[in-house]
Amino acid sequence: MTDTHVSLTGRLFDTASDDREVEVAPGMSMPKKHQLLWIDTSREPADLERADKALGLDGALSLLARPGSRPKIAVTADLVRVRVMGMEGDQARPRPVVLDLLAAPNVVVSVHDQPIQGLGLPLDVADAETTIGALDAAEFIATLLDGMLTGYFHAVEAIERRIDEVDEHALRSTRPDDVLTELVALRRQIAVLRRTLSPQRTVFYSLERPKLVLGDSVEASWPLVADRFRQAMESIENARELLVGSFDIAMTNTGQRTNDVMRVLTVISSVLLPAVVVAGVMGMNFKVGLFDDPGNFSVVVAAMIAMAVSILLVARFRRWI
Repeated sequence: MTDTHVSLTGRLFDTASDDREVEVAPGMSMPKKHQLLWIDTSREPADLERADKALGLDGALSLLARPGSRPKIAVTADLVRVRVMGMEGDQARPRPVVLDLLAAPNVVVSVHDQPIQGLGLPLDVADAETTIGALDAAEFIATLLDGMLTGYFHAVEAIERRIDEVDEHALRSTRPDDVLTELVALRRQIAVLRRTLSPQRTVFYSLERPKLVLGDSVEASWPLVADRFRQAMESIENARELLVGSFDIAMTNTGQRTNDVMRVLTVISSVLLPAVVVAGVMGMNFKVGLFDDPGNFSVVVAAMIAMAVSILLVARFRRWI
């Protein structure tokens, strides 16, 4: 029977040569000094078990087959475990994905069910001469976390572009219900981003204490990742404020249209009211000499028209219509 299982591969960074793909399997050569192996894999039990055996992690990866949902960070003598939530890539609406990162000496493993937006972006945009292999595992985790946060920035940028479109539509639309429906949808997307990112503050703020968590260097990059986290939270809050501004624009436009309708109705009522009053007076049941001459009917009608025209002229002069 042919084994159709796709082999598990990793990306080996080396300061002495270009990075390359390597197969992850039991008996593989472990990365040496100034080398770093990154294995990005799914939660398939077979892949996790294979990586466990290849790296000699004694089942540490197999435990990640069923992910938890609470962000956390844990440190042991030889391993660093970080669990965060990223955004699923290539989705019109933000969808959270659990991301587990495990760091051993010269090895980093990232485990997730779906592609995560921005996860490997810092590596893709890095200059060809960048010596990623010189990073230790903890610094590489900081790099991956930075890329994961970039996914939130991309999601926020997409929402902000949509808000700008909604603003323009709100200023021209005669159907406020359509605008409100779109605003509600955007509000839900922002809520997903905020509810997903906000609980992770304990993890990212822990990275500001490098001696306690990810190594001994006080000049390492992970404190900057905590700043990046704050910027991501601020961008989400800014998107919320923009959305509130869009709602104000929609409500202002709706109020303006209501005012325009009421103004027209008021002018129409003002134009017809004198004629109604005159017709009511003339229709009262009493005898006046005015009614003896049939020609006076034309006079009354002309007076009604004259009053209506006068009201229209005054309204036009005052720019009520």
